[in-house]
Amino acid sequence: MNKRGQIYILAALIFSLVIYLLSINLNTAKGTVFSDFFIEISNNYDKESAKFLTSLSQELLKNSELDVQKNFNEFSGKFTSYSKTINSAFGFIYFFDYSHRDNRRVIIGNHLDQPILVWVDENNKKKIDGCKGEIHLGTTFGDLSEDFMGILGDILEKCSETLDLTTDDNVYNVTYVVSNIKYTSGIIKGVPQIVILSEEKKGEERKVYTNHKFEKGENWVDGLRQYCVDPSLSPKTICDCNLRDEENCLMNDLCKLEGGCVDNE
Repeated sequence: MNKRGQIYILAALIFSLVIYLLSINLNTAKGTVFSDFFIEISNNYDKESAKFLTSLSQELLKNSELDVQKNFNEFSGKFTSYSKTINSAFGFIYFFDYSHRDNRRVIIGNHLDQPILVWVDENNKKKIDGCKGEIHLGTTFGDLSEDFMGILGDILEKCSETLDLTTDDNVYNVTYVVSNIKYTSGIIKGVPQIVILSEEKKGEERKVYTNHKFEKGENWVDGLRQYCVDPSLSPKTICDCNLRDEENCLMNDLCKLEGGCVDNE
């Protein structure tokens, strides 16, 4: 091979190496920026939830009959509205374990664009619809009008549930299923907590961030399937197979795919 040919080959190798290194740096930068969004939102939530707890304590001193769930829903709605101005691709699940009037419960708010299944006790699972698409963008966190909050309150009520707690533990796990994937997160008594979820994209794993770290989920299709093929397990709260329509089937039309609620008429 002559020297000119060797130079061409060497130049091609160097060019390929440069392109490869640039692509690595670009992907790393994208990943870092993406992770930064999770961290920024999580840190903002820590600050705002601390303010919420202080305000809630003061309000309860004035009015012991205060509706804690309504107040937490409004706080969560404000935060989702504000966070959409940072990145509207994220969705949220909110948890708040509180004791009030001799009752201990955990409030759950589903600010995704799809339903979730959630439980602390295996025998008490609840399906909660999502309301992300109905929550409009805010400006700043505190700059939301009373009229806006009145409208938002009606929306948030539809995507919020409570679970009665039998545990006396100050720290325990809550389990939730999103798009047939099961996740488990730690809950601390008396502390509002947020789960931040990226959009689900074909061929990509959804990112789930809570307790200042990313969570790995596990496929739970087999666990969900039992509610579709055997409606007697929980026909109303999970999958109302008597209605036989898509809207009343479980996560991502699983019942339809498995030949359950929709197809077996």
